[in-house]
Amino acid sequence: MDDDSPLIQLSHGSGGRMMHQLIRDYFVPAFDLQSLHDSAVIDSLPKGKLAVTT
Repeated sequence: MDDDSPLIQLSHGSGGRMMHQLIRDYFVPAFDLQSLHDSAVIDSLPKGKLAVTT
């Protein structure tokens, strides 16, 4: 999403600058995120931790 278009574009999915802006401007405030990591740690599993990333 940018000044020219209020829609998510295919280029937002490339993992570059536009993806970073989308996450910073919309997801961080919406989910009250304190920090950004490149994975999600699932520590509720019985045997250790599992990290999920793309």
